Amino acid sequence: MNLVKRFGQALHKNRPHLVGNGCLTPLIARTEFETRRSNLLRLMKPNSLAIFGGNRIQYASPSVFYPFRQDPNFQYLTGFLEPESCLLLHKDVNDKGEAILLVPEKNEFAEKWEGERTGIEGAKQEFGFENVISNEKLRETVQNLISKVSKVYADIDPKTTMRQTSFYSHELPKMVFSKLDLQSASTLCMQLRIIKSESELDCLRIAGEISSEVYNMAMTQEFKSETQLQSYLSFMFRNNGLEDDSYYPVVAGGDHALTIHYVRNDDLLKNEDLVLVDAAGRYGGYCADISRTWPVGGKLSEAQKDIYEVVLDTNKQCITKCTVKSGMSLYDLHSFSEQVMKQNLANIGLDMTMNELRTIYPHMIGHQLGLDVHDIDISDASSSEFVSNQVITVEPGLYFPHDSRFPKRFRGIGIRIEDDIVVGEDMPENLTEACWKEVADVQR
Repeated sequence: MNLVKRFGQALHKNRPHLVGNGCLTPLIARTEFETRRSNLLRLMKPNSLAIFGGNRIQYASPSVFYPFRQDPNFQYLTGFLEPESCLLLHKDVNDKGEAILLVPEKNEFAEKWEGERTGIEGAKQEFGFENVISNEKLRETVQNLISKVSKVYADIDPKTTMRQTSFYSHELPKMVFSKLDLQSASTLCMQLRIIKSESELDCLRIAGEISSEVYNMAMTQEFKSETQLQSYLSFMFRNNGLEDDSYYPVVAGGDHALTIHYVRNDDLLKNEDLVLVDAAGRYGGYCADISRTWPVGGKLSEAQKDIYEVVLDTNKQCITKCTVKSGMSLYDLHSFSEQVMKQNLANIGLDMTMNELRTIYPHMIGHQLGLDVHDIDISDASSSEFVSNQVITVEPGLYFPHDSRFPKRFRGIGIRIEDDIVVGEDMPENLTEACWKEVADVQR
């Protein structure tokens, strides 16, 4: 193979069928990554340093590794998908910024076992960085820069550092504790990530469209077990052009759907039951997130249909509110969903208090969506009013326990209907609109 084509990830030069010319990941141009770094530097205070560590490889057992997935903030700012890398953004007292990328060096022995690496020169050539150095110099480089600045943006909480090398959990905290002005780097980056660019939306559109098509194919077929259905979905996501599952699928037959994140997926499916599926694929690193519920045997019972229509109407009404014009936040949308759900249940003879409703509708109406399936982990993102090109899920659900407080005919029913929505000024865009959810469509 020509040496120029030896990179540690898919690029146009080595995988032109996957990555477009001028792009670092599918559909995202190198220039867009450069703009993101410039935008983040503008958010930083003068005389400051931001540290964005990439993830390391995770292991299920000493010799069994999981497929690698890059830290979303690091990926958002660099497009570099190799483990144990780091981005340093330094802004001096005169507001001049510099970006330093630290990457694994090329190593013939390691590459024989683990696969090709891009290396220092390859990263300079392809990723738009003037300053690329070995990740073995991480400690000394960070220590030197920290000594020069008055403010540091870094993530030292275990939730983040557990996915990174020991430097971030053991050495970095000691370095930054001397700084009185320490702020989360993730919080800074998420201010940018909340609004999607058109190329990001295109990735999400592809993920949503293909995932929707796979759901529709699954609904027309018969499956004997949760395992069989899960295997079909995961295979078909990939077979139709997506990278992998956005997250581990939920395939819950019958009353397994009462467990919100049921992932055993090992039981048989019964014709009289519903199956609740929460699964989707991702494209270019961007996640779709879909939930659908349908009758295993092809026909809804009257009780199942009653609850299904309650959830479906709530889903539809909430989607119409995903606009800037509505003046709502995600928290407001959740409150609205509770009111709609409560009224819809009353319409079928189930009058209940809000506290009673929350026992069968225990989760939020939705969350942010993007490079991560729960994309923006800051409270401001949920309490602030919607903005254009924000992407959220809308996923009302009802889960009736085997409890005498509820009519017997509803016990054991769990239904969730989830779509991926781009907030618009006056009208939302449903990225998963093609995925069947009408009563007539989910039956066969």
